[in-house]
Amino acid sequence: MMYSPRALSIALQALDPVQFPALQCTFNPWLIGGGGKL
Repeated sequence: MMYSPRALSIALQALDPVQFPALQCTFNPWLIGGGGKL
């Protein structure tokens, strides 16, 4: 598995989708480049 924020987010969500939704929300705009906020 490639070590990237997206892969990490997917892995964490797969492990515990209830505990990590906020993490994916944090990564999402950063990946898409919509927010440009990091």
